[in-house]
Amino acid sequence: MSSDLLLIISALLAGVVGTGAGGILGAIFADKGDAVSGRVLGFAAGVMLGVVCFDMLPEAMSSACGRHGNILTIVALVGGMIAIWGLSKLLGLVEKKLLKRSEKKKGADAFHSVAMVQSAKEGRSAQLRAGLIMLVAISLHNVPEGMAIGAAGAAQIEAGVLVAIVIAVHNVPEGMAIGAPLCGGGVKPWVAVLLSAVAGGATAIGALVGLAVGSASAYAVGICLAVAGGAMLEVSALELLPEACGLAPAKGTFFCTLLGICTAAIFVFVF
Repeated sequence: MSSDLLLIISALLAGVVGTGAGGILGAIFADKGDAVSGRVLGFAAGVMLGVVCFDMLPEAMSSACGRHGNILTIVALVGGMIAIWGLSKLLGLVEKKLLKRSEKKKGADAFHSVAMVQSAKEGRSAQLRAGLIMLVAISLHNVPEGMAIGAAGAAQIEAGVLVAIVIAVHNVPEGMAIGAPLCGGGVKPWVAVLLSAVAGGATAIGALVGLAVGSASAYAVGICLAVAGGAMLEVSALELLPEACGLAPAKGTFFCTLLGICTAAIFVFVF
């Protein structure tokens, strides 16, 4: 088996198995309450922060060596953060427009005077929308993650497989973030799990891009890793952690985030 094929398979497994397993857990914990969801999101944020700080950024700096390379890495890191931030804002605007259309169709008075049964249905609909938006966002987010696998593997096959393993770990909470709201919105558990796994499949696409670009030069490897690292920092710092703190007590969220960081450190420095 060629090294490129091994990397693509590793990326595919990291995405599909990781998010698929998370989808299963999300379906199980769908009705366990906000506190559990908040702690899960805190753990996911911690894993992402650990992966970026302990593995991806040091590797990016060493690949794009020299002063100019470091500056380029920082620019790529910020660029990755801005790109995912813009994507999140775009998805938020789309959701707001859909909600406004729903209100206009029902009429303002009717919308604000719905019965309890109708309110419950709206709640399920809101969870379904959140799950679908999370599905799209994580699918797109998995592309730069796959690029990180491909870029790291272009330099050293062992490094690419290691990144794939660590990404598979933090894809589990991401899968939970897809599966739980989908099940809460009325989607059958097996369908929610399948959709979670499909979202992880985008990692293989990213790996192909990472291999194509990462094989070009050491600078390209550093840029790919920095862009992916910036995307993961944005998701963890501006999306997962604020949401986690809003759902679970601050102390519990902190310890779950710390556990996630430690988990990433173990996979980076021990395995």
